[in-house]
Amino acid sequence: MSPEIERMAEISPISNPGNYKLALQRIKKLFNEGTTVVTAHARLRMGQRRLTDIDLAHCIRYGRIIEHSKPMTYWRYTMLGQSVEKRRMKCVVEINGNLMIVTVI
Repeated sequence: MSPEIERMAEISPISNPGNYKLALQRIKKLFNEGTTVVTAHARLRMGQRRLTDIDLAHCIRYGRIIEHSKPMTYWRYTMLGQSVEKRRMKCVVEINGNLMIVTVI
């Protein structure tokens, strides 16, 4: 296992949700492990905005966190990135044991 993968595997629960570096590591780890759920609402918005799963993956892999909130039980993070075609996009994700894609903007 590479040192980078080992570091990602050692990520502890997020005790400081404002630590975007650790939150981004957790988001990418969950995404890469395939423990991602895309909500029906996010699918609807992706269709309306002509965005694909590949665009979503590109935003998560290369984007950055720009804000966080806790509207209910779990922390949500808004990520700013680009589609594969370089269109600006945002996705809102929630970490609840899995990575849940809440919406795409």
